[in-house]
Amino acid sequence: MLTRRKYPKEEKLAIVKEFAKSGLGKWAFVKQHPEYKSGTLLKWIQLYFPTQEIAPDSTEASDNKAVKSKDSIGKYEMVVETAKKSEEEIGVYCRSNGIYASELKSWKLNCMTALTVLLII
Repeated sequence: MLTRRKYPKEEKLAIVKEFAKSGLGKWAFVKQHPEYKSGTLLKWIQLYFPTQEIAPDSTEASDNKAVKSKDSIGKYEMVVETAKKSEEEIGVYCRSNGIYASELKSWKLNCMTALTVLLII
């Protein structure tokens, strides 16, 4: 009976970060890592990079769109950039950055809450 190997989250994140920095397409990256099953690597890449814009199948690094990071600063920048956009423009922006409009609304609310807390203090 085959047992499934459990990989630690740190190992998964390290591989996905390596993929993000490589500029390679999914399959080219998978071929470079025969120590992992191809389905496993593709699953991790899909989990952390669910849209084609973020993880292109092209092997040319120049095809990779510049997508903002989703750390606190990146989220804040996205909220500021979309502050005066219409709903349609926000939809286009979200698709091009691989995020959902609901995420953006949540981040905007968090920013407003944080600002209110700072003003009270």
